[in-house]
Amino acid sequence: VWIVKRRYSEFYDFYERLLNENAQRITKLSFPPKRVFFNMSSDFVEKRRIGLEKFLQEIAKDEKLVASPIFGEFICRDTIT
Repeated sequence: VWIVKRRYSEFYDFYERLLNENAQRITKLSFPPKRVFFNMSSDFVEKRRIGLEKFLQEIAKDEKLVASPIFGEFICRDTIT
Protein backbone atom coordinates (compact mmCIF):
# COMPACT_ATOMS: atom_id res chain seq x y z
CA VAL A 1 0.00 0.00 0.00
CA TRP A 2 1.29 3.41 -0.97
CA ILE A 3 0.18 6.70 0.48
CA VAL A 4 0.98 9.41 -2.02
CA LYS A 5 0.23 12.95 -0.92
CA ARG A 6 0.59 15.25 -3.90
CA ARG A 7 -1.19 18.22 -5.35
CA TYR A 8 -3.18 17.76 -8.54
CA SER A 9 -0.59 19.85 -10.40
CA GLU A 10 2.12 17.39 -9.34
CA PHE A 11 0.06 14.46 -10.60
CA TYR A 12 -0.47 16.34 -13.86
CA ASP A 13 3.26 17.04 -14.25
CA PHE A 14 3.94 13.35 -13.56
CA TYR A 15 1.35 12.38 -16.19
CA GLU A 16 2.89 14.77 -18.74
CA ARG A 17 6.40 13.45 -18.11
CA LEU A 18 5.24 9.85 -18.50
CA LEU A 19 3.29 10.78 -21.61
CA ASN A 20 6.37 12.36 -23.21
CA GLU A 21 8.42 9.20 -22.67
CA ASN A 22 5.76 6.50 -22.97
CA ALA A 23 2.97 7.87 -25.14
CA GLN A 24 1.75 4.48 -26.34
CA ARG A 25 1.39 3.17 -22.81
CA ILE A 26 -0.12 6.32 -21.28
CA THR A 27 -2.68 7.44 -23.85
CA LYS A 28 -4.91 4.47 -23.02
CA LEU A 29 -5.03 5.48 -19.33
CA SER A 30 -7.67 7.83 -18.00
CA PHE A 31 -6.39 10.94 -16.22
CA PRO A 32 -8.92 12.98 -14.22
CA PRO A 33 -9.59 16.38 -15.76
CA LYS A 34 -8.91 19.71 -14.15
CA ARG A 35 -11.84 21.96 -13.46
CA VAL A 36 -11.30 25.70 -13.46
CA PHE A 37 -14.43 26.69 -11.54
CA PHE A 38 -16.06 25.05 -8.53
CA ASN A 39 -13.19 22.62 -8.16
CA MET A 40 -13.12 22.55 -4.38
CA SER A 41 -16.49 20.98 -3.64
CA SER A 42 -16.03 17.87 -1.52
CA ASP A 43 -17.82 15.73 -4.12
CA PHE A 44 -15.55 16.91 -6.94
CA VAL A 45 -12.39 16.54 -4.84
CA GLU A 46 -13.34 12.99 -3.82
CA LYS A 47 -14.14 11.96 -7.40
CA ARG A 48 -10.83 13.37 -8.57
CA ARG A 49 -8.97 11.61 -5.74
CA ILE A 50 -10.55 8.32 -6.77
CA GLY A 51 -9.62 9.01 -10.40
CA LEU A 52 -6.00 9.71 -9.48
CA GLU A 53 -5.91 6.56 -7.38
CA LYS A 54 -7.20 4.50 -10.33
CA PHE A 55 -4.65 6.20 -12.59
CA LEU A 56 -1.79 5.14 -10.28
CA GLN A 57 -3.19 1.62 -9.98
CA GLU A 58 -3.23 1.28 -13.77
CA ILE A 59 0.35 2.53 -14.01
CA ALA A 60 1.39 0.05 -11.30
CA LYS A 61 0.15 -2.81 -13.51
CA ASP A 62 2.68 -1.91 -16.23
CA GLU A 63 6.17 -3.18 -15.39
CA LYS A 64 7.89 -0.79 -17.80
CA LEU A 65 6.16 2.25 -16.31
CA VAL A 66 6.91 1.13 -12.76
CA ALA A 67 10.58 0.69 -13.71
CA SER A 68 10.71 4.24 -15.08
CA PRO A 69 12.80 6.73 -13.09
CA ILE A 70 9.88 9.16 -13.46
CA PHE A 71 7.61 6.78 -11.54
CA GLY A 72 10.22 6.18 -8.83
CA GLU A 73 10.81 9.91 -8.35
CA PHE A 74 7.10 10.62 -8.06
CA ILE A 75 6.30 7.80 -5.65
CA CYS A 76 9.37 8.16 -3.42
CA ARG A 77 9.58 11.96 -3.18
CA ASP A 78 9.00 13.05 0.43
CA THR A 79 8.26 16.71 -0.08
CA ILE A 80 5.32 18.39 -1.70
CA THR A 81 6.15 21.30 -3.97
